[in-house]
Amino acid sequence: MLKRRPIIQLAFALLFFVQAASAEITEIRVGRTPTLSQLPIYVLEAEKLIEKASTLAPNDAFIMDSLGWVKYRRGETNDAARLLRKAYELQPNAEIGAHLGEVLWKSGDQAKAKAAWREARKLEPDNDTLVKTLKRLQVNTNDL
Repeated sequence: MLKRRPIIQLAFALLFFVQAASAEITEIRVGRTPTLSQLPIYVLEAEKLIEKASTLAPNDAFIMDSLGWVKYRRGETNDAARLLRKAYELQPNAEIGAHLGEVLWKSGDQAKAKAAWREARKLEPDNDTLVKTLKRLQVNTNDL
């Protein structure tokens, strides 16, 4: 994914908010909101937007993933892990698996983190988020 300037991220969040506020929207894909949530000043705003989307599409795995990632960024690792597990069950996806693995790793459960990453690698071994996460956390991929 391309790196975006904060103003562009804010524009995506605003666009997302307009879509989420529309009663006619039946399915929402978050996509860019997790990037927005990586900027500390926007975490609370991102959480509000994602929670709104979650009320409109409560079983959308990608929205659940985004909400789980925001919870993790806020230090709410138990809630984050719960949401990410559910998201992965609904939609096995390498990026969701990468997020789940990171939350478990940072929570001290390296065995479960490695299991999550192992499953994610089976789905998409070259997934950019997964590869970068493993590299950033200095995980030996031979151990997976």
